[in-house]
Amino acid sequence: MNRRKFLKLAGLAVGLSIPAVSGIWWLSNRGEDLPSLDTYAREPWQTSPASEPVLVIINEDPVHRFGRFLPEILWAEGLNAFTTIRLVDASSQLLDKYPCILVSSGNFTSVEVEMLANYAGSGGNLVVFQPDNNLSAGLGLRAATGTIPEGSTIADPQHPLASGIKTLPLSVHVEAGLYPPDGAEVVARLDDPEAHPAVFVKRLGSGLVVAWAYDLAMNIVLTRQGNPALATGADNAPAQRPADLFNGWIDFERMRYPQADELQRLLANIVTWLCENTLPLLRLWYFPGAARSLVLATSDAHSNTFSALQQITGLVEQYSGKLSIYYTPPLTSDLGLLKLQGENLGADLGILPSPYFPTPEQLATLRSNGHEISLHPFIDETYINSWRKYWNAFTRLNFGPISQTVRTHNLEWRGWADAAQIQAGFGIRMNTDYYTYGSMFYNGANGWFYGHFTGSGLPMHFADNDGRILNIYQQVTQFGDEHFYPLPWSNDDVIGPAQGIDLFSKFIQSSLDGNYAAIAVNFHSDPYDLEDNWRQPAIDLLNGSLNTAYSLGVPIWTVQRWLDFTTMRQKTRFEAIQWQDKKLAFDVVSEKTSKDGLSVLIPQTNKLSELRLVKVDGNPATFETWKVGGVNYGLVKLETGSHHIEAGYFE
Repeated sequence: MNRRKFLKLAGLAVGLSIPAVSGIWWLSNRGEDLPSLDTYAREPWQTSPASEPVLVIINEDPVHRFGRFLPEILWAEGLNAFTTIRLVDASSQLLDKYPCILVSSGNFTSVEVEMLANYAGSGGNLVVFQPDNNLSAGLGLRAATGTIPEGSTIADPQHPLASGIKTLPLSVHVEAGLYPPDGAEVVARLDDPEAHPAVFVKRLGSGLVVAWAYDLAMNIVLTRQGNPALATGADNAPAQRPADLFNGWIDFERMRYPQADELQRLLANIVTWLCENTLPLLRLWYFPGAARSLVLATSDAHSNTFSALQQITGLVEQYSGKLSIYYTPPLTSDLGLLKLQGENLGADLGILPSPYFPTPEQLATLRSNGHEISLHPFIDETYINSWRKYWNAFTRLNFGPISQTVRTHNLEWRGWADAAQIQAGFGIRMNTDYYTYGSMFYNGANGWFYGHFTGSGLPMHFADNDGRILNIYQQVTQFGDEHFYPLPWSNDDVIGPAQGIDLFSKFIQSSLDGNYAAIAVNFHSDPYDLEDNWRQPAIDLLNGSLNTAYSLGVPIWTVQRWLDFTTMRQKTRFEAIQWQDKKLAFDVVSEKTSKDGLSVLIPQTNKLSELRLVKVDGNPATFETWKVGGVNYGLVKLETGSHHIEAGYFE
């Protein structure tokens, strides 16, 4: 035995003797307590303004309280060339600098109405949402003759602004005003008996007004997060899953397409068109490079062995993928934890056999190979106390660091957004608990329903009940393996791995065909610790699903990597935008917080001119022709970091 190994062995002996020397005090001071961080994202009007063509005005009306979510919609759609202010800070001089302005829903004073009417009447382009009677009158619109409590939006396929938008019903979960069209161009209609306009365009003086019949921001939030009336508020209330917030709230047939995303793309079509006379409106693509979809491979691991983790990560690696492992650490007494710590240390030094549970060094090896290891807490006490207990156990065993994404065991939730707010305070920045699982998705003879039950395939921040934006993204988990093969703890009817693979393949193809989505799937680690009759169906489902993604060129990422990219994308800015003599120049200002580069979408046409030439940092660059919503773009792939881009248009 060499000197180094001798010293390590001596250290192990000392560690095992600590209870006798230092007692329980030493043990109780190991591990980390829960962090306490700010739960809210920065207010949208606190972000750095730049020379952007779009202005978003937030009306802080307490009834229409989700106005802050309007910038989130633009960020999700990659329309990052905008500035946000509060209505109380607006002035005519400021408004006149912007060719396009969006104003969130609410009540307006006569002074505010006059300011907005003067802006539009003198050539500005204004987008409003469920305008009140005062604003309607000021903008030359007929006041709503009534309301409907909810309904659907149906895009008019004949209107150019609805180009590329599905003509299937898109759910509206908020009150909608019944506005007489009064000579306006109707872009989309409600499904009320008289088919009142849902979105319509009307000229005011030398400008344009686009009106939505309902509060779009509120509708997107409720579509994504569910019905607040179904939320249980108390921490000791009966267990609730996020999917329970959608009971009776969704039409299962509409889960086949992302309804909320379609409405957002309709807004993107409108804003792009309104800016057309001033300059081509820039956009960021949803995914890295030219990917049209993304698979987020995850695995809930309930105190599984390192052998199980090795097996499942090895399978994922065969498809050039990486795995997010949400691990439940074993809970035991202080002395039991010390025993585990000693066994782990001895195994890592090679002087004791490998214990049942993974060692810190083994988990570090998985991380170094690109996999993610994070926490999978059980909620067996109050919500916060359960998190504290499992967080401490995880870090006490040196399984950390805990990454910024999570899935809770049994998908337990609190309130409408209370759980998200609590997790944001712990430094969790992306949650995957919105998960297609449970009897709500089973319809007897029609079987299981899968798809976009939140109406979206894209990550966006949560909003709390007061409309404030939480510093944590919602990423839906569209596929869980529980429905596709039997698991020891599940009594659900299963449809078999083959049908699961077929459903997964159709879902990916749907994304590639325009229902763009990051598709999160959960492959449990538990079967890999069981006999072949349990393990083989799990292997078949994983292999078949990921092989489909791999063969179609769809990247397979961890959730943390997706979070890094999503955060970088939202923070990216378009600056120093110049449009002159059919030449567009601008800077993409982006932090290097993700190893994956962004792609910029430059409108392919502007009036009679067409995009022909692109340079990145002074060098000629290629671009691909893409269509998103109803707009044709040239897609330019970028390396990470900031860049200067020039684009030339020619007739």
